This record gives sequence, structure tokens and C-alpha cells, in this order.
Amino acid sequence: MKKIFNIAFAAAAMSALAVSCQTENLEPQTPQEEAGKTITINASLSDVTKAAFSDAEGLKWEEGDVVYASGYKSDGTAVQRGDTKAILSDSYNASFAYTTFEAGDKVWIMYNQHIVEPDKVEFNKFYANVKQENPGEINKELVQLISDPIEISATETSYAAQMKIVGTLMRFLVYSGNGTYAEEQVKSVQLVSSDEPIAGQGNNGTLGYDLDAGKYHVDNAGALGDACKLFWGNDSKTITTTLTSPLSLTGVTEAKQETGIYMAVPPVTVSGYKYVVTTDKAVYTFDASSTSCTFKENTVKNVPLNLESTKAKRVSNDEVKGELQYVSELKSSYNADGEGGIMQLSWCYAVVKENGVDEWNLAAANAIPNSGTNVIFYENVKFSIIDDATSQKADWIDVYYRDADTWWDADIKQNNSGAERSATITATFDDVNGYLLVDGFETKSIKIIQSVYDGKTTISLWNSMTEYNDIPVAGLSGHPLSYFPVDVGTNTLDNFDLELTQQVYGGAEFAYYDYDDYHNGDKTKTVSWLNCDYKKKENSDEYGDTWWILNADYNNTGLVRKAVIVCTLPELDGYKYKDGNNTFVVSVTQAAE
Repeated sequence: MKKIFNIAFAAAAMSALAVSCQTENLEPQTPQEEAGKTITINASLSDVTKAAFSDAEGLKWEEGDVVYASGYKSDGTAVQRGDTKAILSDSYNASFAYTTFEAGDKVWIMYNQHIVEPDKVEFNKFYANVKQENPGEINKELVQLISDPIEISATETSYAAQMKIVGTLMRFLVYSGNGTYAEEQVKSVQLVSSDEPIAGQGNNGTLGYDLDAGKYHVDNAGALGDACKLFWGNDSKTITTTLTSPLSLTGVTEAKQETGIYMAVPPVTVSGYKYVVTTDKAVYTFDASSTSCTFKENTVKNVPLNLESTKAKRVSNDEVKGELQYVSELKSSYNADGEGGIMQLSWCYAVVKENGVDEWNLAAANAIPNSGTNVIFYENVKFSIIDDATSQKADWIDVYYRDADTWWDADIKQNNSGAERSATITATFDDVNGYLLVDGFETKSIKIIQSVYDGKTTISLWNSMTEYNDIPVAGLSGHPLSYFPVDVGTNTLDNFDLELTQQVYGGAEFAYYDYDDYHNGDKTKTVSWLNCDYKKKENSDEYGDTWWILNADYNNTGLVRKAVIVCTLPELDGYKYKDGNNTFVVSVTQAAE
């Protein structure tokens, strides 16, 4: 199938692209299986489709083009026929002959696809990185077509196949309206999704189609759904088309088809997107990250991009300091207690790589608490919070960066709805202060699942305790081991309620076990050479300090000895421990004399 360079069109047109053909000079192909009914398939181009192109040329067939047929026999069993080459009468007219179909068969004709099973098709040309030789030339690999179903009758020998594009063909038309950037050359165009994957890497990026159901697969297992999603190699939220021969903007002051830069997008819906144009002198970003978009089936979408538009954010190469990415230890999902409050999630910080430098630099972009240094890297992040049940903005949760910090915090309301609820949080990142965001780091999504409030206040354990601690031969007396505070809801216990503080810290029980016995499952043997307690207030028997105080005897055994300290906090009416955890374990090793 040839590429066409002189198709005129209306710049805002969005319509279907296909192929035209006729039935002259037909010769049957050599049968690949047992003889059946000889038929001819004629691919057609509708008048509606032709409206997108003033001369109705569209794509041209060329010698060697191949289509496949797949479907069902009259008894319900699957039937599949392999490659059949086009029979050309001219560049725009081709037919395909089959000799093995029978009356009652129901078949589909497909171009540029992989048949997995007779009833399942994989369209696997949705690439994250595409090469285009010249402006205005479409890469034929991007064009994937499928016909409407064809019912084979007992009398007809010729059938029309209404070919349709799988997904959307984007055609970007870059220009400099007033000639301000006429000296620049366009090197590439990129589409960036705010959330959903839109392509694969390498030769991946596959969209499955179930012929019988007439729906796209949600996953490779064949589960069907109305929402279209890539199911294999779906790890890219960007598609980039790079021109081998850059587009000179000299004289290109309006959107023209001969400047078209193409990419294929599956029929998915994204909550936001960006277009990025890279020239030899600058990077231009057209940001619609808060605008949802559905890439329709069987569509050619023309996208005029005026580099002088007020919607285009321009960063010249002279202003580019380097590259930027965001890395984190955020988990894919978090379980939140129904009580609500401030939930500390994890860090998600920026790192930059200066021009001409190979190493990523954390300090240059890391926000320093209490000073506001580099806070621009975090003020620039946009959060979208969608309730999973309603698909609307969640009003019961807010997620944000802490002041001058790299951590995400979630402010969650108490859940009195009577049912568990969840929300998907998506952070969208962007270029910052001359640092350009690296492909693949545009978004970060997590889910928060909140249980129903049960009327109990949550007590949480957190600490800076070292798991293994060394004790000198001479022992210790009143040694502050580490702090072990407890939180009640969103408050630190010792700032919350004096009576409760005494109940929790004063009710703590410490047990001491031989290290080897404990880890072998024997919790009956205790040791008596050390003891531990929470620190009491000065000149008082009241508890109120969060530190553990350790005492250990002098080791005169001549042997290294190891022990495990287990602290168990009391169960209290009206309170519960987060994740049911009210114990903490540390180990100590005492050197021998």
C-alpha cells in the first residue's frame, strides 16, 4: 500500500480512511485448503470517507499487499484463511479472491494484523516510536484495516468489504502562522497521555479484537468490555513520530496536508493529553492535560499546530538546562482506615541531569523542608483525584505535596457511607525551569482504598528503632535506646491525652527472649540480664516520653549473648491498632569480655 503526498483536505475534518477497488481482470488464487465456493472480495471506499480528501485518492494499493480472512462456518465452527495478495487493475483498485469459503460462512477481511485464532485478531502496530521518511508521507505500517462482516450466500460470487481503520490516524499539521519561526525545522511530534497507556515499546502495543462479539479485548485472556485498552506491551503513555527528513517551516504559514506528520492511536479515552513539537531550535508544548479525549474508531484526525499560538509553550534550546524525571517508592495502592485523617504516603522526588552530564542529580531538584529550596519542582505537579465508583472528582480525599517537601500526604475524611470506597490519584508532571521531562515520567498513579468507620480511634506505631542494637560488655544503665512514639488518629499520643498516654505507655509489657530460641519458635524461655521500659517524666512516676530506656547487666559469661525484646501495647476500649499491630520487636547483642 503506497503513501500519498498530495491529498487535500479540510483542516478540521475527522473521518474514515480506507481503500477503493473494482472487480476487473480477476484471477482466482491457488487454493490453500480444500476446494469450496470461489468468491471475490472488493474493498470499498464510501462517499463519507472520500469527503476527507478532495481528490478521493486516499491510500493506494501496490503489488504484494496482502489481506487475511477469518470468521465462522455455517455450523458455528471457526474458519480462517491465510494471506491473499491483491489483484490490481490500477493503483486504486484491488480485489482479493478466495476459493475455500462456503455458503453460510461469515467472514471479515483484514489488513496489517496478526490472527491469533480464527475468531481473535491482534492489531499490533500501535508503536511508541514511529519513523516517517518525509513530511506528508504516511508510514503504511500505521494503517490497520478491518471490514464489516460478510455473509457468504449460495448464489453470490462478488462481495463488497467496507474497510474501516482500527482506531485513529492522527495527522499533525505544524506551521508558523506569521513566519516567526520560519527558519526552524520540525524534527518530531509527540502525543502524551495523562493516564491511560496508548502504545507499546518496540514492536509491542497490541489491541485485540473478538470477531464474533464485535468488541475489543480488555486483556489477553479474552475478557470483553466496552472500554478499549491495549493488552500487550501497554507500557507507554507517549507516541512519538520522528521525521527522517525534517520539515522546513520556510513558507509554511498555514496547515497543509503535504506537511502531515502521522501516528496511529488505539480507540482509547484519556483524561488529559499534550502535544509536543520538537524543532532544531526549540520545544513547543500544547497542554490539554485537564481535558479528556476519546480517540474514535475509523477516524482521521487533523491537528493544526501553530507554533505562534498562545497555547504553545516554547522553550528554546538555549534555555534547556537538561532532563527531568520523578522517581518514588509510592505503592500502587494504600489501605486507609475509615476514621480518616492525614495519611503519609511516600516520597516522589525530582532528579535532573544537566546538559552534557551523564549522572542524575538529586540535590539540584530536591526540596529542602522549612526552606522552600527547589519547591518549584513540586508546586508544578497537578493532582487528579477520581472516585472509582462515580468516575467523578472525589470530595472525600485530597492529595498534595507537603510544604517544601517531597512526600505525598493524603487528607482523608471519615467514611460514614456504610461501604468501602476507593479513589485513583494521578499526578501529572511537566517541564520545570528549563528541565525537560523525560518520556515515560509524565504521570504517576496510585489507589487509596478506605474501609468503613467502625467508631474506633486508630492507634498507629511508628519509630526510628534500629532492628539490631549492640551492648557493651560492661552493660548499660538507663540507656536511651531510641524513640518509639505512638499516634492516635492524626495526633502524637503525648500531645493528645494525658490519661490515654498513661494507659498506653504505662500498660506496655516488655518480654525478653533468647535470640535463637525466639527465632526457632520457642517463646517460653526468657532471659533476665536486661530489661526495658518507656521513659518516665523527670521526678515523676508518670509516663509521657516516647523513648525506650534500656538496662543490661555486665557480661561475665565469656560468651556473646543475644536477646529479643518484644513490646506489647495494651488493648483499650474505643481504640484499635492500625493493621491490628500492637507489638514491636528489636534485637540486642552484647559483646563478651
